[in-house]
Amino acid sequence: MTMILESANTTTWQILSEEGDYTGNTWNLDIDTAGTFTLITNGAIDAFVAWDDGTSEKLTATSGTSNFTHTYSPAGTYTVQLQLLSGDVRPYYNNSAAGNELIVLGNTPAGWGFGATLQTAFKGLGNMTAIGDIDTSGVSNFFQTWHSCFSLTVFPLLDISSGTTFFRAWYFCDSMTTFSANFFDSWAGVPADNCFVQAWSACFALTATSVENILNSIAASGQNAPGTGPDITIDYDAGTGVPYGGTLDGSGRITPEPASITNLRGRGWTVTLNGNIQDL
Repeated sequence: MTMILESANTTTWQILSEEGDYTGNTWNLDIDTAGTFTLITNGAIDAFVAWDDGTSEKLTATSGTSNFTHTYSPAGTYTVQLQLLSGDVRPYYNNSAAGNELIVLGNTPAGWGFGATLQTAFKGLGNMTAIGDIDTSGVSNFFQTWHSCFSLTVFPLLDISSGTTFFRAWYFCDSMTTFSANFFDSWAGVPADNCFVQAWSACFALTATSVENILNSIAASGQNAPGTGPDITIDYDAGTGVPYGGTLDGSGRITPEPASITNLRGRGWTVTLNGNIQDL
């Protein structure tokens, strides 16, 4: 029989079983709730949650979308702590209004599992302001993962080395100014069709430097474009200057052409900046 003991401060749990002792680490989610918070996941889940109000419970599901709802009194700001017991925890907000309370994704502990897909996982979390060091090294599907995260201003360096699709991954993150350099340097997943189509569309606050960071890093990865949908689509704030310190010709192309764009075109990619294809 397995015994489950909660620690006094509900920050960690100790699992005592015939297989031995195990002490788990937690993934923190900061929320600002009007009274009810819903944790939405997809697929199998085997985890504990401490709700930061002195209560905790085990979360289990075998498949499908699960809504784990908790009511707070009083309403306010709380840090929800998840402890993964086995398998993966895949967030799945998918544009749900229930995600409006989630404001910060904390760092994931060593060995945390999201599984292979974060498709639409954080889509529509309009009040989320920050993402910690989350372990995405095993994720291949980033389809619309951060779509419409309106309050994000800085996107951190994450391990997306296994990624195959980033279709609309950051679409309409219209407050995001900064995208980390070297983001795609170690990218090794096989690019799927339409890999970067509209990936940064409607990111109207991105700086010219962030555009450089994105293009330099994809070029540094050495990846060839897929057979269908080779476009890398980026919208940015033209008021921050022209990327690479160039000028724009009558067709909106950067001149002289940056080496990164020359490199990408040689690998079959096309680059579209603020609606203008960067061709010769």
